[in-house]
Amino acid sequence: MSYQDAVGVVLGVLVVLLCDGLVCELLPELYVSDNGTSGLAGIAETSPDEDMEPIFVHVGAQKVTVPCKPAKMDFVIGVNPTYSWTREDGETSSVSGDAFLTLPKFHADDSGHYACTVSFQKEGQTYTKNFYHTVVGYHIRGELQVLLIFQTSSCDKSLTSGFMKTLYEHLSQVVAHLHCELLPGNSTCFPTLEKPLDEFNLQVELKVSPFGKDWDESCSSKMDALSLGCYRSAVQTNLQQAKEAITKFMEKNKRFPLGESVAPQDTFVNTFFSFLEGGKCQRGYGQTQELQAHCPDCCSEWSSLVPSWNIQ
Repeated sequence: MSYQDAVGVVLGVLVVLLCDGLVCELLPELYVSDNGTSGLAGIAETSPDEDMEPIFVHVGAQKVTVPCKPAKMDFVIGVNPTYSWTREDGETSSVSGDAFLTLPKFHADDSGHYACTVSFQKEGQTYTKNFYHTVVGYHIRGELQVLLIFQTSSCDKSLTSGFMKTLYEHLSQVVAHLHCELLPGNSTCFPTLEKPLDEFNLQVELKVSPFGKDWDESCSSKMDALSLGCYRSAVQTNLQQAKEAITKFMEKNKRFPLGESVAPQDTFVNTFFSFLEGGKCQRGYGQTQELQAHCPDCCSEWSSLVPSWNIQ
């Protein structure tokens, strides 16, 4: 169906929906009512043009629901409605949904263009209404970079590799219960200035992601409209708790024997550790004008969804 074939057109919906795991928060909106009907079977449509604001959903959010009809849209659906959903990304594919499209856990590849068609009876006539939604995944920039330096007697690759595995396992356990995930990084081994033949420094770089298991549980448990501030708060809280836990662990464990060995040559002594909070956009994501005003530290994959609709 072309845009010209649509008899009734909703002229504008200026809404940004910032979705949490259960509901969406409606930011300032402007609605224009749709009254178009025609013939024995009325057809009324929203327009999938570029003026339609997207629905932004944080990657990893639980139980995301997209309503077929926006909650405050000035349009009344008649009796005995039936719903059908399709995904319109180059090819049209059916998706399961009724008055709401439910995504149990939002993944990056859930981003796309969705169309909901509802048919209903009104005054003895059958009417069809089409609603179009652009769902865009985004994430808050948040990351804890960890730098550690260990003094050791050898840069032997097998020795340092075994130690790195042990260290990674320990620190992963430290942050796992804090809804964070430890990500591997680079390591460099080099001689010390004082004893270049006998002592070496092993520099280890790790990253802590605040998006571990159930990272947003404090947000998804709320039943009211959830603001973006809750996600941002969850990210900062997770990173701060991980920082404190790693600090406590490193202060308590200065010396790291490799496995069960306690021989001096198999011991790594921590001499320095520091943290840097920041974070970059993940691969495939970038900062866009659509989110900038509402979330300066958010990254979305909006660019991958342009051009938008391919409606026949």
